Amino acid sequence: MIAIIFDFNRTIFNPVDNKLTEGALDLLTSLNAIPSIDLFLVAKDKAKRYKQIEYLDIKQFFKEIMIKPEKTIELFEHCQNQCSEGTYFFVVGDRVNLDIKLGNECGMTTIWFKSGKFAEDAPDDDMAKPDHIIRDLADVLPIIRVQSH
Repeated sequence: MIAIIFDFNRTIFNPVDNKLTEGALDLLTSLNAIPSIDLFLVAKDKAKRYKQIEYLDIKQFFKEIMIKPEKTIELFEHCQNQCSEGTYFFVVGDRVNLDIKLGNECGMTTIWFKSGKFAEDAPDDDMAKPDHIIRDLADVLPIIRVQSH
């Protein structure tokens, strides 16, 4: 089994255009078609977050959607607890010092979507260094395929 935790804002959703990030729908559709992959969505609880997800019509892609006041290691551990032992975890996010750091702290393979507002952030420490850096969401699928074999 494989599980992927996706960050919502600025990874799956582009708040500037108020729509899905380019390539997000194709990626989610492709990943969802693989029975051995579970997808999780994590998001900070901001105004209208639930409505945005409803409007984007993406709920069906995810095993669980978690909207919380803050992203924490416990949130990522919760995802791990929802899957069988031996599941290989990935995290895809746009913030090295938050999404990537939390994923690394949980022993997950991390993919930094280096785009937009946080693209020039530098890792604060070794735990914030990503395993992979992408600039296009389409690049997630080849990483998943290679890393999971």
